Amino acid sequence: MVGVRQFDEDEMIATALDVFWRKGLHDATMQDLAAATGVQRGSLYNAYGDKEAIFLRAFDQYAAQFLDAAGSALAHGDTSARLRSFFEMIIVNMTDGTPQRGCLTTRTALDAAISSADVRQRVQDVLTRLEQLVGKAISAAPNRRSPADANRLARVIVTFTRGLAVMERAGYSRKQLRESATTIHRCRDWRRLRRRPRSRRRRHRMGETSMQERNGGCLCGAVRYTLKSEPRSIAVCHCTHCQRQSGSLFSFNLVIREADYQQSGETVVFVDKGDSGHPVHRHFCGRCGSPLLAKTALMPGKVVVKAGTLDSMEGLQPQAEIYTDRAAAWLTPIPGAARFARNV
Repeated sequence: MVGVRQFDEDEMIATALDVFWRKGLHDATMQDLAAATGVQRGSLYNAYGDKEAIFLRAFDQYAAQFLDAAGSALAHGDTSARLRSFFEMIIVNMTDGTPQRGCLTTRTALDAAISSADVRQRVQDVLTRLEQLVGKAISAAPNRRSPADANRLARVIVTFTRGLAVMERAGYSRKQLRESATTIHRCRDWRRLRRRPRSRRRRHRMGETSMQERNGGCLCGAVRYTLKSEPRSIAVCHCTHCQRQSGSLFSFNLVIREADYQQSGETVVFVDKGDSGHPVHRHFCGRCGSPLLAKTALMPGKVVVKAGTLDSMEGLQPQAEIYTDRAAAWLTPIPGAARFARNV
């Protein structure tokens, strides 16, 4: 009959959504849509006018499903539990399918410059609504924050998820994306991002907070050193160079200001090359071969001390693991340490 569509519109839009999700708005053609849906191109033109109109219908369906899933993921538990569930939902959503489909919202946003105002508005509406859902969930959690803090944090979180979507398109695996999400999730004590009270900063500058000196040296005792300050960062490195130079599965590293490192005895230097292409000067004892420290142009004014050469490692807890994609498969993650597939 004239004016009556001879196909199931809901089914057709669901199939069209799959086409747009796999190919994107600008790469998908009306022929692709006709082949996938089984509806002739002429019928599609008569029913909707053009490809963008079909996309907007499909995107609206996607947005409703996506936001409903986000709301469910954010519905229960404290802030930490809600965010953990939310990140997992985001990652599964973008890595589902063979090959992985990616994130339709981010894919469309990246094409925004050549899209119509209607498409750009749809993308913005989804992201705005996603921010609102995250902000509402954070402020409603048992350890709730003020609405202003929750909204600021929500924008940071949504921005981070867009970064995950780009990394997925660059070839990062579901495991690697989960490692990145775990890292930001472990930063859940957002008080760390606030400025310390002025009086506390002043006491720190005036030296009222004591710094623990640490001593160490090589196996034979020919080289000794003193660390005059606490490390700026503490990390375990699983890269193959650290594995080879240590003769072990990883190296345990402290980043110290070079001015706070004092050494007696001479070291021998081997010039290595890091992944960045910059030289890494590895210092070790010429008698016993103990690796002691490394210097790199990427960290001017700092040295990387091998913590295994300290007289005592009491109180030292790794804050991060790097090059985890090269770690032994049977090594378990260090509790509380952020994990990065490569360097940071």
